[in-house]
Amino acid sequence: KRPIKQNAIGGKGLYANVHEVKRSMTLADFKKAATNKEFSPPVETQFRELSDEDVDLLERRFWRNVLFNPPLYGADCPAPTGLRSDGGEGL
Repeated sequence: KRPIKQNAIGGKGLYANVHEVKRSMTLADFKKAATNKEFSPPVETQFRELSDEDVDLLERRFWRNVLFNPPLYGADCPAPTGLRSDGGEGL
């Protein structure tokens, strides 16, 4: 399957989404893209439980940057068998 890049158009709290279907990629390529620093949350929030204030901060950062750094989704892509620890399908 092919991942989807969610491009947002708009501003001032009013956005429209345009979904761009990207080229097919391997799971390793998707993981490399998804773990790229560009898509990572701020370091200070990665290794601890998040408070409500942290979640609000991350949400504000997401929406502030969504026009410049659109998210990449692989939700419709099946995971290889055996990827999940419980043996189920999906990520």
